Amino acid sequence: MIESRFSVPIHHPFTMLAARSLAHAIPYSRIPGPTLLPLVGNLYDYRFRFDRLRYPEVLRELHAEYGPLVKQNLGNGRDVVHVFQPEDIKTVS
Repeated sequence: MIESRFSVPIHHPFTMLAARSLAHAIPYSRIPGPTLLPLVGNLYDYRFRFDRLRYPEVLRELHAEYGPLVKQNLGNGRDVVHVFQPEDIKTVS
């Protein structure tokens, strides 16, 4: 599982969006993210679309495109949820 100070792996059926209360909870399945490819998930993006040497810029692009929570699948069912808001990080930690 990839972890950085910008990413928090999540394995819970509900995740907070703008986690100020449970009223803002969204189902895990509705967290936005890049389109998945069969078997490899989003690994293709890191191989051919994103510049792996500029990972912080990639995260900024994902945040700009998908919002404060972004879900990616790294193949074999390994999900990573990038949590960009400090309030949300406190909630899911």
